Amino acid sequence: MIILLAPSETKKAGGEAPFLLQSLLFEALLPDRTKLLHTYINILQRGAMAELSKMFGLKKEADIEAHQKDIIHEPAMKAIQRYTGVAFDHLGYERLDKDTQSYIDTHVILFSNLFGVLRASDMIPA
Repeated sequence: MIILLAPSETKKAGGEAPFLLQSLLFEALLPDRTKLLHTYINILQRGAMAELSKMFGLKKEADIEAHQKDIIHEPAMKAIQRYTGVAFDHLGYERLDKDTQSYIDTHVILFSNLFGVLRASDMIPA
């Protein structure tokens, strides 16, 4: 059985693993993901504050600046651990036994606006 789960808008910071775009589910999407990611980072780093404010739905400049990082070089963690929110809090991945975590890692698929379809175990940056 495959379980589909939409990601939350909120994410945990941190991570210890390097982010490797080529390791994500559906490796054939690498060229498209690479182009999309570079376009996104370019918009973040060169976009006007007014555009970024509208894009993120944020008003405070400090909140917007927190998103203006080159996520390619940010540390990664499992997608199932990165996302927070009601569904993820109720799942309590960290509190589950190793067998259950392993099942989730291989049977839960997440949908990311930036990366597309992900395995729960795919390592992604914040």
